[in-house]
Amino acid sequence: MNKLKSIALALSLFLSIHSATASDKTEASLSFSGDVSLVSTYIWRGMKQFNGAAIQGSANLEYKFISGGIWYSSFSDIPTLISANQYWEVDPYLTFSIPMGEASASIGANYYAYTNSFGDGVVEALLGLEYKFLGITGFITPKQKNSDFLYWISLSAAHEFKALEVSGSIDVGDYSSPDSDVVGFITLSISKSITDALSINWNGSFPYINFDQDVSYWMGISYGF
Repeated sequence: MNKLKSIALALSLFLSIHSATASDKTEASLSFSGDVSLVSTYIWRGMKQFNGAAIQGSANLEYKFISGGIWYSSFSDIPTLISANQYWEVDPYLTFSIPMGEASASIGANYYAYTNSFGDGVVEALLGLEYKFLGITGFITPKQKNSDFLYWISLSAAHEFKALEVSGSIDVGDYSSPDSDVVGFITLSISKSITDALSINWNGSFPYINFDQDVSYWMGISYGF
């Protein structure tokens, strides 16, 4: 509990710093965005969560420098969606951002939970920095009821090339491996817009640490709103 209070204190401090540096921003509006996706399989930090396709998406509210919402995913193959035993992963999140010229910083928290045991979820803190098309984000999970101390570091990049958006990341940490071993993945993604709201993507994840992990390929189609 003390570590969770420390996270809350850090968020409050960050918010205070941002308020001091962004006091000249007089106009603000509340915006809503979201998406619904169908993916061929659920890959999280290089690790396949189960066999079969999944429905995923998000709903996000943003106001000034604060954004929050929910990311969700079905947690079994599509035919099981109509069964009484189906449950969903539902992950609320909250992020504070601060602009720094061409760069920006962010601090926030995620809560990983499932509809069949929502109160037994895991809290994760994050700190990120973006500069132009590059980003680096560190994730820390304090030791808590359902988790040991875990970490994850992600270096990412994205660039538009003609009609395609190409992105990738180099990741390392122990918060994806079921055995809490340190793993590392290089993930590459290509996305193409079909309409203003509809896009299709192709993805691959390749281990570069602990080569016992599987190479994964998946694709998805997303509708944004």
